[in-house]
Amino acid sequence: MNGASAVRRTGRRPESEHSKDGCRRIPLASAWAAATAAVVLAACGTGRGTSTPAGAVVASLQAPLATTLPTPSGDWAVIAMGNLSDPLNTFWQLLFRPAGGALWSLVTPRGVASNGGLVVAGGNPAPLTVGIEPSNNLRFSPLAQSPDGGHTWSPGLVPGALAPVPDALAAAPTGALMALVARGGGVLRSDGDPSTWTKVTDRGALATSKAGRSCGVGALSAVGFQPAGGVLVGTTCMKPGRVGVFVRQGGVWRLLGRDLPGRTPTRQTSVVRLAATRGGVAGLVVSTKAAGAALIGIWDTSGHGQWELSPALDIAPRAALRSSGFTPGGGIVVLTGDRGARPGLELVGGPGSAWQSLPPPPVDTATVAVAPDGGIDALAAHSTMLTVWHLDTTAGTWDKIQTMDVPIQFGSSA
Repeated sequence: MNGASAVRRTGRRPESEHSKDGCRRIPLASAWAAATAAVVLAACGTGRGTSTPAGAVVASLQAPLATTLPTPSGDWAVIAMGNLSDPLNTFWQLLFRPAGGALWSLVTPRGVASNGGLVVAGGNPAPLTVGIEPSNNLRFSPLAQSPDGGHTWSPGLVPGALAPVPDALAAAPTGALMALVARGGGVLRSDGDPSTWTKVTDRGALATSKAGRSCGVGALSAVGFQPAGGVLVGTTCMKPGRVGVFVRQGGVWRLLGRDLPGRTPTRQTSVVRLAATRGGVAGLVVSTKAAGAALIGIWDTSGHGQWELSPALDIAPRAALRSSGFTPGGGIVVLTGDRGARPGLELVGGPGSAWQSLPPPPVDTATVAVAPDGGIDALAAHSTMLTVWHLDTTAGTWDKIQTMDVPIQFGSSA
């Protein structure tokens, strides 16, 4: 794609309510309203409650909702657009690039305000599930599922507000879902109907378990599935050097995360990403120290909690994690730095690999996606304009390959 001319796409969708196969597309707003009355939540008595929000990760540890997710059908990206200094005029968007394709399309589900943010979970062969973070007076999180790259969507909902973390949703190949709910809601599970949920655990129950006490659980920060279907919960660990990845086996929670090596004292750690990959499970840990923080990739390719760690990637005290994503091979890609400056772009390919610094992408880059062939796209957002840049690895430069004017109705959330 080196030297490719800019391709302009409007990103506007037809007003017809019929899909390409002639089936009527149900407006999600109406479907969600009808589904609200059908929500079933069966509390399983999982321990003492807590006033600590399930997703309330310490600010310096928090991972943003700007993410990319590779799936066999293609790559997905979540970014914020509009007026980012005004929450009511910030609108999160979902983008999709089909496998083997070069261009991105806008596939954000319609029917509910996206000001609060979006989180995505992709199963294989389960459909992609999008969770809408609550905003304004919304007290639950609508869901939308698509089996066809965002052409059609069906509704569901979580009977509570999803935690504001990128892996507040997880999907298993069987279609099972897990949701991390804020304000003490804990972890919920759905086994088929995305509007019917049972409670798995909460922060209080996990923190008071034997495994939780060995970590010093501070907050729940991510959920995931093992390849065989085991439920994973990532947490903040207040005990220095411990990594909080928990699995429930035989009705008992076990701590799978291994201790961080080295003599550098850590204040606390947080598992900010967990995702199923082609080779097992991958995650991203933030470790805070007296002089800033570090990012550490973790992988379990055994399926039995035998984690391998990347070297630590140090982050300057005033820098931030701006975006994170996974590669098709199970690697991790991150953007770091201060807003308003060109971000740093770092990639680690997997177990045994070191972090690799790549040429900094343009200033407005919101997130970065890695294709199966290793090609890297930077998705940059400025108000309503999306620009896609492709990295020319030979020249070390970024070439503009696509622009898209995203239709945003400012003031519609006031």
